[in-house]
Amino acid sequence: MKYEETSVLTLIAMNPNKLGALEEYSLHLSKELIRRGHFAAVGFIEYPPDWLMEKFNTCGIEVLRLSPSDGTLTFIFNLRKAIKKYNLNIVHATFYDIILQLASSVLSEMVVG
Repeated sequence: MKYEETSVLTLIAMNPNKLGALEEYSLHLSKELIRRGHFAAVGFIEYPPDWLMEKFNTCGIEVLRLSPSDGTLTFIFNLRKAIKKYNLNIVHATFYDIILQLASSVLSEMVVG
């Protein structure tokens, strides 16, 4: 599904097992983006428990599993796939070594691009 409006992925390098500060932040940010007519998705290193996943899904927020522990190239490949699938304009990453990921994206462009 492609979106023409602003499309934001909030990418958080943590395993969400409770409704803590970052989960709450990503939930409210995404809800507000959707309220304003934009697309919002949240990516975690593991899927949240069902009760938390329901909080996101009820609001129309797409939840993705994107984990660097799958290997850097797999992570970059899956992130690129999500960017294309949802036509993401903004990827906001928290707790990721972005320099490593940027360098890896150049490498993955040569390998899988």
